[in-house]
Amino acid sequence: MKLLNMAFKNVMRSKRRALRTFAVLTLGVGIFIFYGLLMDGMIKISQDSTIKEETSHIRIRENFDEDFPYSEDSLWIDDDKKISGIENIKYTERIAISSEIDNYENTLSIILMGIDEAKDSEVFKVQVSTDEPLADSMWLALDIANDMDVGIGDYVNVTFRNLEGTFISAEYEIGGLLNSSNPLFSKNTAIIDIKELKTMLGGDFISYYSIKLDDDKKMDNMALNLKSLYQTSEVLTWLELNKNMEDMLKMKDVTMLPFYLIILLITFLGLANSILISVWEKRKTTATLRALGYYDKEIIAIFIYEGLCIALIGTFLGILLGVLVNIPMSTIGYNYAAITSTGSEATSLGFTMYVPPVIKSTWNIIYFIIPLVVIPLSSVLISFIPARKSVKMSIVDCIKNKD
Repeated sequence: MKLLNMAFKNVMRSKRRALRTFAVLTLGVGIFIFYGLLMDGMIKISQDSTIKEETSHIRIRENFDEDFPYSEDSLWIDDDKKISGIENIKYTERIAISSEIDNYENTLSIILMGIDEAKDSEVFKVQVSTDEPLADSMWLALDIANDMDVGIGDYVNVTFRNLEGTFISAEYEIGGLLNSSNPLFSKNTAIIDIKELKTMLGGDFISYYSIKLDDDKKMDNMALNLKSLYQTSEVLTWLELNKNMEDMLKMKDVTMLPFYLIILLITFLGLANSILISVWEKRKTTATLRALGYYDKEIIAIFIYEGLCIALIGTFLGILLGVLVNIPMSTIGYNYAAITSTGSEATSLGFTMYVPPVIKSTWNIIYFIIPLVVIPLSSVLISFIPARKSVKMSIVDCIKNKD
């Protein structure tokens, strides 16, 4: 306790240097924590958006062709008896086929999707600018509406082929606009009632089942059970459907590692500079303590405690800074759409990382543990080496400040 008290007094004797070191440690640790939590939050938002708006937890499909994902050849028939008997899940069926839409002046290629609105709303959260039911109207992607200069209440025509190769055409009133963080719905899609689309196709066809689980942890086991039920079909989890997302999760750690190392290196250098100067300046004090009968290990311990005091105080201040900044970011978030020029209230990064208008950080204890372990341990090492060198010198050389 006496040695610890002496170490703390040593820190306080050089207040200006101690404050500079605390500032470097606080800023470095705070940035490390905040940026890590922000990146994790963006990844989580992207994952949640993918599941809630596009893939659900699990998808069942047949005859799928990667080169023609919305071909009418991928349609298949199932009476849903097998899937309806499974407990603790919600499911819906969808049709998604290539189509063309026109406003009698311009024509665009789109994805025509048929959904059962009641069942679909239990599985997905499709963002649409109306509370009116789908019924006989159409929900149209906002970008398509802007490109064709149409809006709610206007009429458009959709044309597609059925399985016999016959072209089908139907006119729809626009009942709502899709405005999503997912480009599938903000840029490419028109949605109509699945019963109408089945009638036009001439059969009880679907493109796939989408399944929502009550617990994410059950996903892999549920996928195995479904594979045994649908042996001729593809049963895919949301991660298997989004290989780019899986790659992005791996790349996130790789690309962020240099940034984290730079932050920790700057913090480490600031701490090392303060400790080395302190040891150098106190060589006369070291000589005095040795002359008074202090053991070498006790003198080394004083410098180690001094380094630990600086490291722990700076680290705790940095953690406090990270927490204070992250509280509003994790609860209120930041309006990311305000700095974009997409023309909508949502944006996307690439094709797989969907970022809603408001991004939020998350909480992950690992970002608090890393600096709390690494920085104090570094301070012990930094303090020990010059302190040990100092006590190995003769008392006369220490007093004369000779190397």
